[in-house]
Amino acid sequence: MFTAVPSRVSMPELDARILQYWKENDVFRRTESERPDAPLFMLYEGPPTANGSPGIHHVLARVFKDVICRYRTMKGYRCIRKGGWDTHGLPVELEIEKELGLSSKREIEEYGIEKFNAQCRESVFRYVKEWEVMTDRIGFWVDMEDPYVTLHNDFIETGWWILKQLWDKDLLYEGLRGTPHCPRCETSLSSHEVALGYQENTPDPSVFVKFRISEPVNGLPQVEGVPTFFLAWTTTPWTLPGNTALAVDADAEYAVVELDHDGQKQRLILASQLLESNMREEYASVAVLKGSDLVGTGYEPLYHPTEFGAEIRRFVRETGPGGTTSIDLVSTTDFSPKVVSGDFVSMDDGTGIVHIAPAFGDEDLGLGREKELAFVQPVNLQGNITGGYAFSGKFVKQADEEIMQDLDGRGLLHHRDIYRHTYPFCWRCDTPLLYYAKSSCLEELKEKVSSASQGIFDDLDLHRPFVDDVTLNCSQDGCSGQMRRIPEVMDAWFDSGAMPFAQWHYPFDNSNIGEDGRFPADYICEAVDQTRGWFYSLHALATLLKDALRWYLFTASHPGEPRRFSDKLVSETLRRVLLTLWNVYSFFTNYASIDNFHPDQVPQGWKPENELDRWILSELNVLVEQVDGYMDAYNPTDSGRRLQEFIDQLSNWYVRRSRRRFWKSENDTDKLSAYATLHRCLVTVSRLMAPLAPFMAEEIYQNLVCSADSSAPDSVHLDSYPVPDPALIDRELMEATRLAMQVSSMGRAARSRAGVKVRQPLAEVKVWGQAKYLAQVQSQILEELNIKQLTVIEDFEGEAQGYFDQVRAATEARNKGEFSGHGIHQIGNYWVSVEPGCLVAIDTKVSAELADEGLARELAHRIQGLRRNANFELTDRIATYYEGPEEIARVMGSHSDYISQETLSDQLVAGPLENPEGVESQKIEGMEVTLAVKRL
Repeated sequence: MFTAVPSRVSMPELDARILQYWKENDVFRRTESERPDAPLFMLYEGPPTANGSPGIHHVLARVFKDVICRYRTMKGYRCIRKGGWDTHGLPVELEIEKELGLSSKREIEEYGIEKFNAQCRESVFRYVKEWEVMTDRIGFWVDMEDPYVTLHNDFIETGWWILKQLWDKDLLYEGLRGTPHCPRCETSLSSHEVALGYQENTPDPSVFVKFRISEPVNGLPQVEGVPTFFLAWTTTPWTLPGNTALAVDADAEYAVVELDHDGQKQRLILASQLLESNMREEYASVAVLKGSDLVGTGYEPLYHPTEFGAEIRRFVRETGPGGTTSIDLVSTTDFSPKVVSGDFVSMDDGTGIVHIAPAFGDEDLGLGREKELAFVQPVNLQGNITGGYAFSGKFVKQADEEIMQDLDGRGLLHHRDIYRHTYPFCWRCDTPLLYYAKSSCLEELKEKVSSASQGIFDDLDLHRPFVDDVTLNCSQDGCSGQMRRIPEVMDAWFDSGAMPFAQWHYPFDNSNIGEDGRFPADYICEAVDQTRGWFYSLHALATLLKDALRWYLFTASHPGEPRRFSDKLVSETLRRVLLTLWNVYSFFTNYASIDNFHPDQVPQGWKPENELDRWILSELNVLVEQVDGYMDAYNPTDSGRRLQEFIDQLSNWYVRRSRRRFWKSENDTDKLSAYATLHRCLVTVSRLMAPLAPFMAEEIYQNLVCSADSSAPDSVHLDSYPVPDPALIDRELMEATRLAMQVSSMGRAARSRAGVKVRQPLAEVKVWGQAKYLAQVQSQILEELNIKQLTVIEDFEGEAQGYFDQVRAATEARNKGEFSGHGIHQIGNYWVSVEPGCLVAIDTKVSAELADEGLARELAHRIQGLRRNANFELTDRIATYYEGPEEIARVMGSHSDYISQETLSDQLVAGPLENPEGVESQKIEGMEVTLAVKRL
């Protein structure tokens, strides 16, 4: 039957025992093999790179993957969890660059691509063992015996096949795209990678630059000797050599103002709305124009490309066959920048005139295409200024100061400041990102492998430099040339997109994935959480308790929300949730073992009559309904939080209020009902929590189910998920019990403020609020508060109103006029606690009779402590000896039945005890008392 478990548990030993059980019984494999006809549930595992040790942030992603798959398995699905290893991309290259002391692609080529790639290949499997150990320890079930590996030829071959399909469907083209670019890594970053590297309060130059107009402005008379400038704002001076246009809001109002600059008059044009924030000297208003009046106006470039050796290209729209249009970049010698309109021009800051450099930034690039602007790129992929500028060869951020000084010296800098804002940095190397228009070149996708030449790839490493040696005969009519790989490479993120097919080597193998359920995915989960304190080593992870760690990660915050991590927070989760449940489990197994309870003793179709049993089973079935709904909606966070609430109710209300039913010696129907109820609660909770806390769930299930029912599945993870029984749900009883809990909590708070222990009985409690339920739960409230009588205040007006007003006034006096609806205050003999919708008033006057009863309860409590300290069994009968003042002897006599029953004392003896098994001298109610116990 059930094994009685101690109240103290070694979680690491439990984890190890359960892991060993799963391995010995091949439980993970059997979740697939024993249900071949079950519907598939497909997890796409975004693979890690094993070139570094795993940390908490990796645990986070893996447990969120695991929890849903375990849930779907218990819901009757056959979950496919194919693991994988990510072996391409910058994280791999950067790690080897650091090891080899390399800092650029040029240095890599000098070192040797073959040697460098060999180092990368070795590194990506360097920490596989640590990853496997971590995966195993946290209970993440994933198939690591047959993982997909992105560097394997099978994976790459499918990737090539996908590209060929896209090419054949004419879905690929070469063009420019504005991307966040890391000049150190020489690569673009995806939007979610950019989000990982934002840094707050980053200082950048705030530069207000003057562009001199070169032709008359529509509606503005010219004045000889008074130059007119457009005033534009930028925080990236290094992009100014790439300026090819200025953008205005065609519908906005622009002011023309005249001012003195170094003794010479000049005019500035800027948005009227932003005039006051930009003018630091006296000025005179000259005219007001619409933005549309400015469109088409030419101006002098700050840096003419031809003077500094920069290539000029222009976007040109061309019409092709069938009326299709394309926009291409063509070389030109013409360079005449003008003002254009742009719908993104803001009036929140700046000047209302935006400097446009299509070579930098997606909005600028888009406007360049739309307006067929010139395109000048004076910065290379390393972020260095090219051409013949005075600041050429410098990194762009280092060139800012020289550019500003140059403009100032030429009278083109109106003013400069420091602008602090949120700016993206490379999350890998901490280099500031540059928004850079890059060629999105996909021409290499044209490469095709004919069936005749396919065999040459069988033993070929499909990486550089080996693939560079592969040439193919051109298959175009009339062409006898050879095809070679072009220099551009696919973004490593293409591996991720190819994974649904490439992990199966589709279509060369597994050509039926679209029919058998392996495509598309049912579940994809990757971590984007901002987790503070997540850099824990594998050694540190080994000390964390796996269920507690999983539970904390699930319930601390919803996926994607910021979270803190520390071992203290995990320990708090262990104490507050898992150890609370363990204590209930320990309580049940100990008493069930004493009474030889077996689930078979519960009659078929049994329904409880006891109010506590009916209440907790009602709460249990509502819990099943809610948790199943949350899990079905991929919400383990609220599932765990809801389970926490129930565990607290089970321990701190049901078990605490039912203890006497388990303690009593006779095995009557009420005791059987208590056992049946608590057994059902524990088994159901173990099945509900199995996806979240698989180790403890398995421990409870093995002891409470497998030991009693040989026909049950031999693992909770092979069992089905619980289904609610609506017939056992009594919402009115649940509401009434919640009221009892609220009143009891308010009453205990009032007793605490009054300094009266709960063990001290009191005469009366008055309650206002939800009177219809108070009669139903009156006995529970009186027992909880240890009070003799409950008086219901039916109407708020009158007595309740008087109490409430006095509590509010006292609370406001203490809190500087603030009152949230909660408060406790003494009014005569009563201590009154108020909350919205409820009022509890406790009479704290203690009579002599009540004082004796309180002393008896205190003595029983101290004797129980002696029993525990002496390690007595729950069923041991004892003799209790006592020494103290006459008042102790009197209470021991007048309340002997109560003390004997509570402590299993067959004898209460005045005087000392020779050879006691437990003895303690202590002060009780100010009296020196010695208590001693021994087993009989």
